[in-house]
Amino acid sequence: MNKYYFHRDQAENVALINDMVAAAKQHNVGTGVYTTERDWNEITNGTSIDNLELWYVHTKPIGHPTAPDFSDFSPFANFKTPQMKQYSQSEWICNALVDRDVYRDEPRNN
Repeated sequence: MNKYYFHRDQAENVALINDMVAAAKQHNVGTGVYTTERDWNEITNGTSIDNLELWYVHTKPIGHPTAPDFSDFSPFANFKTPQMKQYSQSEWICNALVDRDVYRDEPRNN
């Protein structure tokens, strides 16, 4: 979640996210967010929102990936166990510019 695409009113952002999660749940669709702890705190004031999977970002400068595992994760809000992690950004692989991610085998809602 990029803080620049959200309202400055954090309560309004929380209401919007809750509405999206509720709408998805009505249609049996799982929900998740791609964010950092810093952005989450700026967007929601650290509010815990149920039924969201977490895809967190922990990258270093281009060409220096972090470990492709979850050992660097620190819980925040009610995210205790992340589902995915982006550990590298803007790498050229087979002539394609990609980000690298790692994910768990089983879904887990927090």
